[in-house]
Amino acid sequence: LFPEVREGVVVITAFDRGGRAATSHRIEVPDLPATIAALRLIGRGEMPSGASSVRTFAAPPLSTRRIDDLLEIRIGAVTGDAGFFLLTESERKTWGLPRSALRPTLSRSRQLTTASIGVREWSELREQGDRVWLFRPIGRDLKHPAVRAYLKHGEEGGCNLSAYKVSRRDLWHRTPLPARVDGFMSGMSKRLPFLVLSKMDGLIASNTLYVIRFKGRATAAEKASLGVLLLTSSVRAELAKHARIYADGLWKFEPTDLGAVRVPVVQARADAGQVLRHATSLLMAGRDVDASAVADAWVAALTGATQLSATPTGEVGRAHGLAG
Repeated sequence: LFPEVREGVVVITAFDRGGRAATSHRIEVPDLPATIAALRLIGRGEMPSGASSVRTFAAPPLSTRRIDDLLEIRIGAVTGDAGFFLLTESERKTWGLPRSALRPTLSRSRQLTTASIGVREWSELREQGDRVWLFRPIGRDLKHPAVRAYLKHGEEGGCNLSAYKVSRRDLWHRTPLPARVDGFMSGMSKRLPFLVLSKMDGLIASNTLYVIRFKGRATAAEKASLGVLLLTSSVRAELAKHARIYADGLWKFEPTDLGAVRVPVVQARADAGQVLRHATSLLMAGRDVDASAVADAWVAALTGATQLSATPTGEVGRAHGLAG
């Protein structure tokens, strides 16, 4: 192979560049035909006889990014008096309030049970009697007889008009709403936070939950990919370090606590939604370790791809490492 070289020759072959781990093997051959034969075996994925393993190299660490580089995490709508503003479907019907005078809403951490919430999931919560409506009439709904009756009920003691958040509003009955909502997360629960994506237009949350908005534009695959990353064992371990644990077993997180957690930089992939649904279902079944194992395996399968580092522009996908 190298007629001008008089000393021994080392031939190095490399596979799966950037892979999760690599092993170095030593193979000694007596002559050129044996060298060619050994390389042919290696090319077929086999190992020549007499090969010895020298050592296994540790996988290079993945690049990471802070969650608040990728997301805006904010408290949900603050009503000031949940008993008046948050209604069940039965209460809405009792008062005869038109649906246009209310906004579909999530109001409890226990309502976060799936990887995403759409019309079907929200309707199930409505039918089982959860508080899923936020009273917030605007425009011509203010002239509706039922709306006027409910507002009068609030003014006559049904609502705590002296509450700080209520009394500070120009219109006491108009709760400020969060901007575009891409998903939800619980800031206080008996399990570590996880991302639930919104699949329903207009769906918001009350201040018992956090609302999530991706910075910039993100594809469905990029959103789901971040959800998977939040379930990986490394991220779960870091989340636990940021938690404030209360005596009753509740894990408490402020938005700044969540924002400081770092997630790996990986390539977004089309199957992220399916993986997220599977891992979240395991989490809800109490199989936290299995959920993380699924997320870890998904990330491991991506590490052979080129990992793009964060760009200074901060656009989602390219910015949070879910490279498109």
